Amino acid sequence: MTQLSEQKIKSLRVDCDKDVILMSIEQIGGIACHTGRESCFYFELSESSDDHKQWLAVEPVIKNPDEIYKK
Repeated sequence: MTQLSEQKIKSLRVDCDKDVILMSIEQIGGIACHTGRESCFYFELSESSDDHKQWLAVEPVIKNPDEIYKK
């Protein structure tokens, strides 16, 4: 059985133009991303010595998505 995840809202903020919302949450257990990770925000911009930039996955897969969704 897949452990369900819950998010509790800690705060909501808007920027000065009121066109961006920032939500701070508390993650309670389980997996929140369909990729099997705790969060959907697992890519980080990396820079190498030759000024080449790339997005790297920096958070582990907790559970294979095929197991979660029984594909």
